Amino acid sequence: MERGLSGCGKLSAAFPFAQRESRGEPFVLREPRLRRRFRRCDGGSHRRGTSRALGDLPADFARGLPVDIRAPLARLLVDARARAGLRSKRFPLWAGSVLARKERRDGEMKTLVVDRSTEIQSVAWVEEASVKAARALDGLDGRSGEWVVRVRDFVREQRAGAPDRIVVGTGPGSFAGIRAALAFAQGFALGSHCEVLGLPSPCACAWTGTNEPRAVVGDARRGLYWIALFEGANLAAPIFETDAETLPKRVPVGVDVVTPDEKRIGAFLKEKFSEAYKGGVVPRAEDLARAFLANPKLLISEPLPVYLNPAVRAS
Repeated sequence: MERGLSGCGKLSAAFPFAQRESRGEPFVLREPRLRRRFRRCDGGSHRRGTSRALGDLPADFARGLPVDIRAPLARLLVDARARAGLRSKRFPLWAGSVLARKERRDGEMKTLVVDRSTEIQSVAWVEEASVKAARALDGLDGRSGEWVVRVRDFVREQRAGAPDRIVVGTGPGSFAGIRAALAFAQGFALGSHCEVLGLPSPCACAWTGTNEPRAVVGDARRGLYWIALFEGANLAAPIFETDAETLPKRVPVGVDVVTPDEKRIGAFLKEKFSEAYKGGVVPRAEDLARAFLANPKLLISEPLPVYLNPAVRAS
């Protein structure tokens, strides 16, 4: 929080939770860095009226506010509480990543889904518990910045406003693509106050609309392979890796095997699994959406990229 902010006009922009509360919309604070910053209390004193108004906020947050914005913020909170007709002296929830609406039922939410774990980058729009639109972002390098503009245009075409949440495919896969997708989602969330969730990208490869088991096998490089085992829409175990020799033993007999890395390891998997190998399946955003609509428990809060190997550092 920058020192030197003053005036209710600027504070309305800096603290959109007050505007949301004035419309009766619940919110949560979901940014651990902000929580840590709010704990840096300066122990300063302020006027009695301001102190009473700032009682609506967590005590450590209120004490840590710069002196020059305490009074304007207090006026803003008092006005917001009065317009909302709140009886409680405290705003609802304070807990983890960006200011956002409290999660509603999946069927009521507008969701932007992004996957950049492979060379086939894609986006999808979910509303009313169904996939309304989807698009492959062809011809883009994993490190290209143009994809952000194309995602923005895709969202605008839906004519539905900003999403309530963004779901990102977390891999395993392209190091640059996954990190860029998560950074985009977190940056977008700071401006639009939406929620950011993650979903392992193999969920898109495993989704068939049935309860049949399936194994998704990918190239983890360095002679290793990662495996994700599914029972229908359920991830049976955390994604793990193995070497070429033990790979056939780690996949249950009779389970269909697919891979997002057909070009690199398709021939190898055909040799190892014979008829059980069903070919390449590229994870796409619309299939990720269908997977979490079938099983919302797959969604991960505060998502991180799936890295199976430690970073390589030059000696």
